[in-house]
Amino acid sequence: MWSPRLPFRVVAVGALLLASPTRAQAEQDPLLPQHRVVYESLLALRYNPLGIEEQLVVAYRRRLYDEPGMLWRDAYVGVGFTPTLNPAVARLGGTLELKPLAVATLSAGFYYVSWFGALGHLQTFPDATAAHSDSVLEAGERAGQHRSASGTELHLRAQLIGKVGPVVLRNDTSFFRYALDLGQGERLFYNVRSDLLTPNDGWAMTNDTDLVYLSDVGVIAGARASVAHALYRDADYPTAAGGDSNTPIVRLGPLVAYIFHDEPGSTFNRPTLLLVTGWWLSHRYRTGEDTSQAVPYVVLGFRCEGDLWHSR
Repeated sequence: MWSPRLPFRVVAVGALLLASPTRAQAEQDPLLPQHRVVYESLLALRYNPLGIEEQLVVAYRRRLYDEPGMLWRDAYVGVGFTPTLNPAVARLGGTLELKPLAVATLSAGFYYVSWFGALGHLQTFPDATAAHSDSVLEAGERAGQHRSASGTELHLRAQLIGKVGPVVLRNDTSFFRYALDLGQGERLFYNVRSDLLTPNDGWAMTNDTDLVYLSDVGVIAGARASVAHALYRDADYPTAAGGDSNTPIVRLGPLVAYIFHDEPGSTFNRPTLLLVTGWWLSHRYRTGEDTSQAVPYVVLGFRCEGDLWHSR
């Protein structure tokens, strides 16, 4: 029986859905509203590792240019409330976003993060080479080694998109810095949202690169390559004279999504089912030591968006 034991991070396919407006949209509405209040919602389930999470965006966006061209029409500056919730951790905060051109988006988010001490999380480890497989985490949960913790997270993100005809290439890079109220000497914690043993008061990063085909009937299909990497410091190796730190981790696989309808400006728009899969190419535990490499990473999600208010 499937059990949502672990929370997780998942990068939405949303940016692919917004890679460019449809031709009909551009002809009917060459300029987007100057002021908009929008929302985006992604509910997703994940396997290997297990997880369930809701990611929400409610944002004000102001159009930057009075130009109808494809490169300019969707450029904006915005500020949003961007909470994340799953059974073990909540993240509440806001994001500043700048989209100077249709091909680039930059954002910075700052969050209050609270781990509830539920479902085996949060667990800390002595150094960067400490074992933290699913089996080790489950044993730690049974032994009562998990705990509650809170603190802050800084999230810096850059997205680049290139489109030639129906083919889209997208790169999404994020850097994270956590500052949690851990005990003295507790330098590292397992962050299941990124599947990394993460340095407290330190940095980690993720990168997703997608190459997809956008059809005229709402189908998106292609492939995703993902990398996650913890940026360890010398102090994160206090007891180990080498060993496997399980970073970076790499996976590759297909993705597919289906957009049921597209009605620009509507309150409930682009309802989308998406499936992201991948096989672990580099991972200390998911390539045979704890889980067979034949077992894929799988994300099944539902995404929607809409305008809550806009001006002309």
